[in-house]
Amino acid sequence: MQYNHRQMKDVFALLKAAEIPNDLPEYDAVEYVPIVVNFWNNHYKDTGYKFKVFVFASINEKPIFKYGNENFNVPISILHSNNHFDGI
Repeated sequence: MQYNHRQMKDVFALLKAAEIPNDLPEYDAVEYVPIVVNFWNNHYKDTGYKFKVFVFASINEKPIFKYGNENFNVPISILHSNNHFDGI
């Protein structure tokens, strides 16, 4: 239970820092993944981290959407299922 509270707190902090509304009924990956990836790349640029997000559907082995530079070193895989995103 404590983990879920921490996770929600972290998500809301990220939304605020990236200037993404936190009260939308749903979030479109095409619109919001680039904002988050660009935020992370800018926030962590001094550490050398370069992020790229891959969004998968449950019925396909290839990403249905991806965003980030080709020279990334931090891949993030996300599963989109039942109108919900889960990290994998």
